Amino acid sequence: ALLTSREDNNAIVVDAAWSPDGRSIAFVVNADKTENDGVWWYTPGATAPVQILVDCLPSGCITVQRDSPPYEYETRSVVWSPQSDAVLAQVYWYERDRHAQIILVPSGSEDYRSVRPPVFEYDYGDWSVDGQRLIVSGRDDAGRVVLGSINRYAGNDRNARDERIALDGSALGLWIQHGVQRPDGSL
Repeated sequence: ALLTSREDNNAIVVDAAWSPDGRSIAFVVNADKTENDGVWWYTPGATAPVQILVDCLPSGCITVQRDSPPYEYETRSVVWSPQSDAVLAQVYWYERDRHAQIILVPSGSEDYRSVRPPVFEYDYGDWSVDGQRLIVSGRDDAGRVVLGSINRYAGNDRNARDERIALDGSALGLWIQHGVQRPDGSL
């Protein structure tokens, strides 16, 4: 059947990004129709597409283990790490009406999609130039508006984040979003 509209498509891709090494693509399916919504990873000629994050919408999500909030979220965008070894997904967090960040490590395992990775409660994220840290901006988990960086390997351990705030926007009455790191290391 011919798909004539977005509503007819149960697998509409809303964002896609090639890995910096040019081998793989990560893409976001967002049709709000099935549990195929979320982040997919594909290496043409080497792997079949594999879902690496399942969106859990307010309408229900029973296939994903979520041990901490958010329990209801939807992927908005993806960006690859500089080394092409991980994908950063920005998700909309329904319970808090805000965004958060999730690091996904592409895996050929179908089981990977059944457990949601740790969530970093910052509105915006990008990779540091060396890929070892996340550049974070917008609101943090305390509601403070910041520009800074965190350790990408911290997982759920808040103490391991090694949060480094370069600019406290709340203290200055500023909103900050889409922070990035320049090649010289400055934010």
